[in-house]
Amino acid sequence: MEAGKNLVVTDVLLYVDDQQKLIGTPLVKDAQVTLKVIKNLRGEKIRVATYRAKSRYRRVKGHRQELTQLEVIKISVK
Repeated sequence: MEAGKNLVVTDVLLYVDDQQKLIGTPLVKDAQVTLKVIKNLRGEKIRVATYRAKSRYRRVKGHRQELTQLEVIKISVK
């Protein structure tokens, strides 16, 4: 998603407030979390090495995971 956009998540497993605790079975009914996308970035590079025994085959690959940084704006239960 693009930076600055809002995202609404309705798959909430647990909601805790000062007055109430709601545990989902498996999800909390009518709960939603509003998130804001801060930025998209790439994680740290990892190296993955593979080889085959007794055949002189060796290979090293790199990988960087795509990540999204989010900010929680609002958590609500109707």
